[in-house]
Amino acid sequence: MRRASVLASVQGTHPWTSGGSRVVGARTLTTSAGAGSADRWKKNFKKVVPEGDSKERAVCQECGFINYHNPKIVAGVVALSSTGKVLLCKRAIEPKTGYWTLPAGYMEVGETVQAGAAREAREEANATVEAGSLLTMYDVPRIGQVHMYYRAKLLSDEVSAGEETLDVALVDLDEIPWDQLAFPTVRHTLEFFLKTGRHSADAIDFKSITEQLI
Repeated sequence: MRRASVLASVQGTHPWTSGGSRVVGARTLTTSAGAGSADRWKKNFKKVVPEGDSKERAVCQECGFINYHNPKIVAGVVALSSTGKVLLCKRAIEPKTGYWTLPAGYMEVGETVQAGAAREAREEANATVEAGSLLTMYDVPRIGQVHMYYRAKLLSDEVSAGEETLDVALVDLDEIPWDQLAFPTVRHTLEFFLKTGRHSADAIDFKSITEQLI
């Protein structure tokens, strides 16, 4: 899981944040990033409902740039070893430091959800996995996220803790530490996998999670 906690995603590039130009009506606004640009960026944005929209957005009063606040996608895997054990990671970062979780994290721009899930397994557990079919997809509207977990096969049982992981373990399915799992979405995913998901490659669990995640 990436350490970044910002849930907003900016559509496009505002000229004060990275430099550049933008056509506004009949004129072109050209600026470059520099000292004080962040303060100016904050001061010039106001919450308004843009024309043709139905929600308040942060809109730049000088150039009309709209900062959209969109959900983040978290991608992860339920990866089984050659002996049928599930890969778990003990978190080294907040929230829930010291609790067990499935390998998962934010998607990167330019990758598929499935590829992102496999990458997170590599980053968090130095694990090489073959991600298969979608297992669960959970809306978490209170924090603006969607969590998606895939069935996966460990291509090697050689795993080790990554930078954001205290420890990794290959755990028997009947020995999952339920009271030490980090997040409800992890618990729901493992419960569904044990009940239905491991018996059918087509079974998918969709639902909204209203429980407090952290």
